[in-house]
Amino acid sequence: TSDKEKVKAIHNYVISNFSYDYQKAKTITSDYLPDIDATYASGKGICYDYSSLFAGMLRSVGIPAKLVKGYTSNISTYHAWNEVFIDGSWVVIDPSYDSQMTRFGSTYNMEKPASQYSKVYEY
Repeated sequence: TSDKEKVKAIHNYVISNFSYDYQKAKTITSDYLPDIDATYASGKGICYDYSSLFAGMLRSVGIPAKLVKGYTSNISTYHAWNEVFIDGSWVVIDPSYDSQMTRFGSTYNMEKPASQYSKVYEY
């Protein structure tokens, strides 16, 4: 399979099998670091958890992925998403946003316009 097909398969797995943890979001501290194993075991997390899990899963199959933190016009608070190297360029993918869109039955595109995202940090 191609890298793009691998990205789609992992993306679909993450957005279909993990839910947003609203309680955690209310109590998160500024020193929080995600734990991929804990996120996987619990089946839920915040945007930072989704992004770290997604990046880890992509990297495990040899696809370059960044975890990015900053702001987006789609969400009113500090946020985390991913940039993934597909077909020779970096594309923005926001698995926690897509998970919510799926939950509420809304349509979305996996690849997001970079102009809607303003990065502060990337890892």
